[in-house]
Amino acid sequence: MQANDENRNTDPTSVDANKTRSTFLRLILLLGCVLSLAFVVGSAQGQSMQSIAATFDGIFHAIGLSSDATTAPALKASPAVFSEHLLEKLDSQPAQRQAEVLMQGSINHYAGAIEEISSRVDGWHGQLKRTNSINELIVTGLNSNDLRVRAASIEVQLAVNNINKDREAVDSLRGMLQTPNRAYALWTLGALANRGVQHEQIREILEGYLQDPDPRTREMAVGGYELLGSDETIAPLLDKFHNDSSLGVRDRAACAIAQSGMFTTEQRMKAVPELLKFTDDPVLDKETQRWAFQALRDITGQMLPQDPAAWRNWYASRESASASQPTTGESR
Repeated sequence: MQANDENRNTDPTSVDANKTRSTFLRLILLLGCVLSLAFVVGSAQGQSMQSIAATFDGIFHAIGLSSDATTAPALKASPAVFSEHLLEKLDSQPAQRQAEVLMQGSINHYAGAIEEISSRVDGWHGQLKRTNSINELIVTGLNSNDLRVRAASIEVQLAVNNINKDREAVDSLRGMLQTPNRAYALWTLGALANRGVQHEQIREILEGYLQDPDPRTREMAVGGYELLGSDETIAPLLDKFHNDSSLGVRDRAACAIAQSGMFTTEQRMKAVPELLKFTDDPVLDKETQRWAFQALRDITGQMLPQDPAAWRNWYASRESASASQPTTGESR
């Protein structure tokens, strides 16, 4: 299951390579200066290299850089709230700047950022430009582990494209399905359905394109379909994952089930019994079986080996523990 932007939720854009390279070099230079200073000071105080290394291991552990810090809680730099000064200035900023600031805030889970986007986004239509900055923020937001951030990112993407949330927009997009803009239309139809516009009608349209003879079109249909986020869309995606003749479509469907799109963790868990069957289904090739294991890890957070028995034992234990818990209203 490829972890790339093509298997995510929007039109991917490339990051400015020069800017990234410059930032990386500055960080390396800063780290080199710090290490050199530590060596000089430590040597002057008669410390051994082991002692100096132990000091830095403590620093790296404190800020979450040590190898065993993956389970450590986030080390907050400041409260996740907008400063009053920033909020006072926001109204005087152009729509582009408002969108960028609030998208950054929502991605970083700043209190009130999503609500601010919700109250302003309709007024941004026709005022936002497709820049590298806004594209990168939307892609990052669509891959957030918070569905509210993903939803806010969909709203901003629709505003950037100046797509109204109404029947006329759906009709216009349906007209694009037989043009070179088909990928854009399929994704945007899914986005509109997610925001409550003609959900059932769009679901039927996208399900038709899941059966298109062209494998690339089926991939693009999965990209729109995963945005619907409804229970009844899980089974068709499992069918694509298991039965589609195209490796690319199976890959895209696996990503939709496991991580991308607009499903909750609880909805994704409903796919686990079928995914367990996929892990050793003799009909499937080894690559698709491997993707089934990856999907199980992504959904459950369990880092079990590629062993069907181990996964089935874990799931049986989980179900047994769940069944033994008293339901709401039962006495303990």
